[in-house]
Amino acid sequence: MTPDEELLSELRKINKKFDVLSNPFKNAAYNFSSGIWHSLGTLFGTVVIAAILVYFFSQLNITNVVTNYIKKLVPQPQINLTVPSVPPSPGQL
Repeated sequence: MTPDEELLSELRKINKKFDVLSNPFKNAAYNFSSGIWHSLGTLFGTVVIAAILVYFFSQLNITNVVTNYIKKLVPQPQINLTVPSVPPSPGQL
């Protein structure tokens, strides 16, 4: 490829990008689609990393340790239930 052809190719790329930037609707569509792809990529990456972490922690079998830790953090309420005595009705005597 000669230098003139390379220059012409680069100018075409620049003109195409400038066309997108100069037209507000094309610019909005470009930004919207790039935002959607960015969000989907972030979501996919988060799901993959979360799945790997869940799998890794499920293989460790640390549920007893976590359960005991949570039991220590949350105090057990002391409930004293007393049933009030009801005097017997006259028919039950």
